Amino acid sequence: MVQEAAAAGRHAYFFSQGYIPLVTPIVGEPALEVGMVGSEGLLGTQLVLGAAPTPLCAFVQGAGLAWRISAAVFRRELCPGKRLTAGLDRVVQITMVQPASSAACPRFNPIGPRLARGLLMTQGRMHADSLVDVMH
Repeated sequence: MVQEAAAAGRHAYFFSQGYIPLVTPIVGEPALEVGMVGSEGLLGTQLVLGAAPTPLCAFVQGAGLAWRISAAVFRRELCPGKRLTAGLDRVVQITMVQPASSAACPRFNPIGPRLARGLLMTQGRMHADSLVDVMH
């Protein structure tokens, strides 16, 4: 487990390979995946927003490489007008939109298209040439 729900984020992670599902725990039920982070984003968007705890859990599912930076150092680098901050604002927006899309998918799509969406998202984050490569 890289991140526990309701725990203060101690690090931000930037992935160059692999992916991490974002799941929300539900009491008495299996956790629900609400997003996925790969090389397009970061784990620790709550740090960009200045909010330490997050309601989501994160664990490595697609092994790969990541850079880790402590929350304190990361926050010091976030200043208005910096290119880093502007880029991370866009990452946060994408991270916020993704759960809405994931939530709507089961409502309007049968299992086949939902499976295809999940496989394609995984393939993209694993930088795999084929789905066979994703499964290995």
